[in-house]
Order: sequence, then C-alpha cells, then structure tokens
Amino acid sequence: MSLRKNALGKDGSRRFLRRLLDETIYVGTQKAKGTVRSLCLASSGCSHKGFVATRQMTFDELESLDVSHNAIDQAGIHSFFEPPQNNLDRPRKLKRLILRQNNLSLESTQTIVAAIKSKAWLQLNTLDLSLCNLGDIGAGMLAGVLRQNRTLTHLNMSSCNLTDNGVKFRGVLDLLNVVQEENRTLKHLDLQSNTLVRRRLGRFDDEDQCGWALVDLIRKNRQLQTLNIKGNAFNMKVRYALQRAMESAPTAELDYENKIAFWMCKQSRLGANSPAKVLWYGMLSFITDFLALPRNKGEILF
Repeated sequence: MSLRKNALGKDGSRRFLRRLLDETIYVGTQKAKGTVRSLCLASSGCSHKGFVATRQMTFDELESLDVSHNAIDQAGIHSFFEPPQNNLDRPRKLKRLILRQNNLSLESTQTIVAAIKSKAWLQLNTLDLSLCNLGDIGAGMLAGVLRQNRTLTHLNMSSCNLTDNGVKFRGVLDLLNVVQEENRTLKHLDLQSNTLVRRRLGRFDDEDQCGWALVDLIRKNRQLQTLNIKGNAFNMKVRYALQRAMESAPTAELDYENKIAFWMCKQSRLGANSPAKVLWYGMLSFITDFLALPRNKGEILF
C-alpha cells in the first residue's frame, strides 16, 4: 500500500492507520481483518505521530515500511523502537525499513542501533538511512552493529556525512574494517557522497585512507555484491586500484560455513540415504547459481 505524497499529516495518517488496525473492517456486509505487508508513507507529512502509529503493525504482518522525508525526530524513533514492557524480545515482522531523509540525532542513532542488536529485530535485512546526518560517531555505531548482526544484507548510508565533511575518518574506517574482516552477510553497501577523501592544499596531498581500505575490502570480502562509492572524488591512483581489485576477485565466494557443508556432502563414506546425500542434489543448483554471481559489470560504482 502506497500513500506517498498524500499530505495526510500526522493526525490524518494516525487515524488512517488506526482504522487499518481495527478488526471491524467490512467488505460489503462481511466482517474482515485487514492485512498490510508493505506500507509507503514517504513525504506524507506523517511526522513522528504517524510513524509511531505503525508500531503495532510491525508485530503483526507488516514486512516493509517506508517513512522517507517525514521530519521524524527522536520522540518518534524512541516510541517506534521501544519494546513491549511485558515482552522485551517480542519479534518484529519487519524486513525492510527505510528512514531516508529524517531528522535523526545522535540519540536517534543510538536508539536504532540498540534495537537492531536485540533479538526482536532478527528478521530485518534492509536498512536505509540515506540523507540522515549520522556523522563520524554514527558510522562507528553502525560498525558495531555489523560486527554482531548476521541478518542485514542491504545497508544504505549515502549522503550521511560520515566523515563530518572530510574531517573525521575513524568511524567510517572502523565500518570498512568490520565489513572487510568480520561481516560476511552484508551483500549491498551504499556509501555514495560521503566525502571519503580529506582534501589538502596541493595536487598530491589528499588523504585516501578510505579509498585504500575499500581496495582491501573488495579483495578480502568476496561476499559483497554491490558497493556504491560514487560522489567521493577518489584520485585516479585509487580508482585504478579499485578496478584491479575487482579484476582479481570478479565473482562471489561461498562463506566458510557453506564451504564446510559443501565439503561434507561430497564424502564417499556417507550412505546413499544419508541426510547429507539427500541434501546434496538440492544444494548443487543453489551453489552453482551463487558462485556465478558477477561482480565485474559495474556493480562497484565510483
């Protein structure tokens, strides 16, 4: 369901969502219960009140929520992510959450990070925080999330001022190091337009630690399928290094756990009717498709 750019306002969106949650909805003369799995409230003016009104839906059937450009502040973030008092680990059904272009403060980022680390948000696989002023500290917080989280596959942090306008790089370097060394579940990472280069006077005095960290990331983490680093003004030396890194690792690679499973299924000592042998034939199709994923046709954008 899309209510994008409908100028509902905070009161209109809240009333509408309460109606969706009402069990006395009638289709003709028959009573029916509404089921909404995807909801878009982008640019609807719902503000924090309308955002909080969707909270109950995330416990029921809602799997995708887009609240882009709604001036949601800390009050809305806190109320939405707050767990029920009688069941702190009650699972949320939400798989895709888009918070693009909202008024996220440092406290808001802390609230989101703490929630995602909990057991209640294990189904979340896509998080969009683009055009939110996360800064260097926010980048460090999300690095801590990726160090523990094993469900996020899509993370959009484009235009988030991750280096405080090219001044601080500790947070984003920590983030890149985690993706390089520890996290193997993230498949799509967007770092577009984040000033990942520190400009200095002189033609050859730019600091490109982030660029070289990205080169190492591409070489070591072959699970990553899409990396968007457009709009960061890397010099030609770093660009050539990124291209060479792509050429040296053009295809995705199975993670360690799947390698072990793949090896075990090939053992001759297993009987024909063993569970591993039965699974073997079904795994072959999956593994061959996975290894064939291309990474050399423009998926690394710069």
